[in-house]
Amino acid sequence: MNLLNAPLADFQHPLVASKAKEITANADSERDKLKSLFFFVRDEIKFGFPPKGDLVKASETLKMRMGQCITKGTLFLALCRASAITARIHFSLIRKDIQKGLFTGLMYKLMPDAISHSWIEVKLEGK
Repeated sequence: MNLLNAPLADFQHPLVASKAKEITANADSERDKLKSLFFFVRDEIKFGFPPKGDLVKASETLKMRMGQCITKGTLFLALCRASAITARIHFSLIRKDIQKGLFTGLMYKLMPDAISHSWIEVKLEGK
């Protein structure tokens, strides 16, 4: 796996590296590390749309404490890599009606029919 394929996941940034170490400090296993990282990103990074859109480095998301699927995914990817957990990011398109309610009125009407989405895949216990 080429770690340079995700330049926004700046896992070597001091802020990302130190946060990963802090989050996983009490973890007894790789699975526990992964759970701690997941719950941190899910619960401590509020859902919202950064002004820069999707092109936000993990360290920036960590500073803002806010992101959406792609930026939170990028942060999760970086935290995993900083914790020596093999991970990669996937992208796909989803129907815009999934976002109905988050976006309303003219904003919703102007959205394309398909919007980008991402998720993280990790290698855990050899799988």
